[in-house]
Amino acid sequence: MTLQEIFDESVSLIEEDLEKAIGGFHFLLNNDPNSSALVFYIGTCEMKRGNFGVAINLLKLSTTMKGKPFPEAWNNLGWCYHEQGLVGEADKCFQKSLELKPDSADIHNNVASCYVNNGTPDKAIKILKKGLKLDPKHNQIPWNIGLAYLEKGMWVEGWKGYDRGLESGHRTRRNYHKDVETPLWKGEKGHTVVIYGEQGIGDETMFASILPDAIKDADVIFDCHPRLVNIFRNSFPDIPIFGTRKEKELDWCTKEKIDSCLPIGSLGGMYRKKLKDFPKKPYIKADDFLVSKIKERLNTKKPIVVIHWKGGTAKTNKDFRSVGLKEWKPILEKDCEFVSLQYTENAPEVVKMVNEEYGVNIHHWEDVVADMDWQTAALQASDLIISVNTSIVHISGALGKECWCLTPTKCAWRYGLKDEQMAWYGSVKQYRETNGWTPIVQQVAKDLEEKLC
Repeated sequence: MTLQEIFDESVSLIEEDLEKAIGGFHFLLNNDPNSSALVFYIGTCEMKRGNFGVAINLLKLSTTMKGKPFPEAWNNLGWCYHEQGLVGEADKCFQKSLELKPDSADIHNNVASCYVNNGTPDKAIKILKKGLKLDPKHNQIPWNIGLAYLEKGMWVEGWKGYDRGLESGHRTRRNYHKDVETPLWKGEKGHTVVIYGEQGIGDETMFASILPDAIKDADVIFDCHPRLVNIFRNSFPDIPIFGTRKEKELDWCTKEKIDSCLPIGSLGGMYRKKLKDFPKKPYIKADDFLVSKIKERLNTKKPIVVIHWKGGTAKTNKDFRSVGLKEWKPILEKDCEFVSLQYTENAPEVVKMVNEEYGVNIHHWEDVVADMDWQTAALQASDLIISVNTSIVHISGALGKECWCLTPTKCAWRYGLKDEQMAWYGSVKQYRETNGWTPIVQQVAKDLEEKLC
């Protein structure tokens, strides 16, 4: 094969056989080490591997090498930064890419993604609408428009775009028949419909608040996250519930006459069209036996306060969704029994360090943290939950337990833009970051002191 043929084959293999493509590009780079295009393609392959640190350095290098600048390098570099939660750097790269290729709907979508779930939905919508004019059939743009509208609390417009996530690949389309595709439920009365969970535990718990509405209109089967199956069976005893939404082969399907299915998030567009449609009532129950065991374990007359200080990943703004436990000192000094449900790997060490340094006694039980049934019981047993934006907030709200939520300026659409209360729950109060976390922690400590009086 000629070098050009190896190059063409390697490019064509990026989506089919990544390892073979990388091998081809490395071979070519040995013959032409000054090729910015080859460095770009190797960086792109590393990006697709999920090796974002390597990819960033290679793609950045490709933009500085001799030759005509090409927008794809800036675009992919921006996407790597975006996946690492470095939204500011991502935006700069996307903007450079857009300067080089202003008629690209894809790049408009990427630029706008920096302003979705970022407290700037109007800016995102403006950019996305420009992109949609360039390509009216673009699948991902309506999805991002939907997220921006949901962030604004514009529910009808938001759910319309949210459902486009099934086409763009951001949401999962499952099947419950062997030989034919299971049709999506459109609200037909009397259908036997499988509602299946999607995305994270927090999302699934939040959307489960709409299950009672669907149960009135159809014979519902709920296919949920395996870690939530006992909680949902305890909470919705009148419907079949299977914890199999992560499995591909399902035995129980053959025993049920299934008419249709629907991802749980799509219930929003059917039953939550305006703010008054959100009932804000408790809808899940903890196991009473486990609750009693938590109370026995604590054996205290002090108020029980559950805490959670770190959430998310690099991709989901973990730096914004975290308030270091050492910063909680004004709160931890109050006369309460504090229980940590922090799930991160180093949580026991962090708790031990803070206990020793501040002379407090935060309880942290790994067996409770590792099991959702026990976590839910601990939340039910508590008098108050104080947490950053994590699934703990959603489970607390679903239980109807009082929860003080530390919400950053850049937060997911579920938390809204400015409201103190979330649309989804009646028991969750948001303390919104304004100028760092110090004044917020002090305010929470003050409110906790008043609550104890």
